[in-house]
Amino acid sequence: MKDPQDQPDKETFNSFIETVEANNDLPKGRYLIDLNDNYVLIRNSESYKQNTLGQDPTKGIIKE
Repeated sequence: MKDPQDQPDKETFNSFIETVEANNDLPKGRYLIDLNDNYVLIRNSESYKQNTLGQDPTKGIIKE
């Protein structure tokens, strides 16, 4: 999230998913969307906390 005080919200998360699903210019593959707050570990670029919103890793968005 842009603002350090913001928490991930469902509306933004769903908007990202809809954008990826509607984009037919993406290469073939399976896409997984995760939305974190503003805190990201610089060392590995990850930030999985209890407030992270994410898709089921066994599904995702398939582009064929």
